Amino acid sequence: MGFARIEGSPDDFLARNVNGGKDSEHPASFPDNGKTGGMVCVDGVLYAWLNMQDGQWPDVNHGLVWSSDLGITWETASWVFPKGDRRLKPTAFVQFGQDHGAVPEHLAGFVYF
Repeated sequence: MGFARIEGSPDDFLARNVNGGKDSEHPASFPDNGKTGGMVCVDGVLYAWLNMQDGQWPDVNHGLVWSSDLGITWETASWVFPKGDRRLKPTAFVQFGQDHGAVPEHLAGFVYF
């Protein structure tokens, strides 16, 4: 699994493989297993849901990972949403603009998924 960044405008962009994958700038934080779900950036920190691919679907754990250095390195939460049928499998975040900067006042202070 890898993380990439797209820079520039739709007419003139550059894609860079930042972490993991082919010819990446930095080694993979998750070299063996993992599939990213939704991502969100809040106050400069990237967060992503990680399907740990540690079993056959739906018998897989899901965890939260984050990067404080724009995807160069990633940390993993010490807890998971446990594997099993009929268990919560978080896959997306509610997006409120660039760096989560347009959260309506009545929803402020939280990140929603």
